[in-house]
Amino acid sequence: MEVVARTRSAGQWNEDGYIATEYFFAVMDGATGLGEPHFEPTDAMWLVKSFVRDLNPGIEDLTSELQRLSRVYGERFARKSETKDPAEMPSMGLAMARIEEKDLHLWMLGDVEIYIEEKDGTTLSLRDKNLPLIDAGALEEMKRIAEEKGITPREARPLIQERLRENRRLMNGLGGYRVFSLPAAGAILPFETRIPLEKVRFLGMATDGILQAVDTFALMDRKTLFHAPFRRTRRAILTAAGEDPDFVKHPRFKNIDDMTLLTVTF
Repeated sequence: MEVVARTRSAGQWNEDGYIATEYFFAVMDGATGLGEPHFEPTDAMWLVKSFVRDLNPGIEDLTSELQRLSRVYGERFARKSETKDPAEMPSMGLAMARIEEKDLHLWMLGDVEIYIEEKDGTTLSLRDKNLPLIDAGALEEMKRIAEEKGITPREARPLIQERLRENRRLMNGLGGYRVFSLPAAGAILPFETRIPLEKVRFLGMATDGILQAVDTFALMDRKTLFHAPFRRTRRAILTAAGEDPDFVKHPRFKNIDDMTLLTVTF
């Protein structure tokens, strides 16, 4: 078995994270709340680093462990802030895989991807189906405002802040998206499945920053993304973003995002 994990910050702070052990693998994509900051250097970094430190990956019921940690972090956050608005609280996309006796056990929450190649050539891609639709609606509003005001989509980005706050309030709710969040945002119920271990040849896990190579800039397909050298993919994303500084050709909420890729070859 070969494990490769890479992460790279898009700016001054890296709000991604990962865990790679002999039998457990995870990637995390932190999101700071759309309100006042409460932890240094960012709320998202606090949440991700706390999770990496506190998670017990060997516990039998990992879903219950996620719910327990959510309560713990909710109590810590409440000591810093009186807000009850989920939009102002940090959250985290999360993909986890654990090698068990006969299965590869998978859990997924938020804007991350789990990619599987089986020995017979079958490929599986696990993503949240609602989140891209929610984001697409906000991007359409951003483009509409840009056209109406005669400004660039990048200049229109601050003008959709309230729409983004409304979208954050859809966390773990009906018609929303699943994510690791604090208790005010609702119950944490990850997508969960098992694949017979004997079938699995390759496992990939990625955060949305590196997934921009496929979803935002259309630079490659998914299989290529998970097998290409990380540095080359990152460089291609930086080049594509640099060629579209005003978000015209490739609408997005920020220029680039933190990038994390973890792969396991069995």
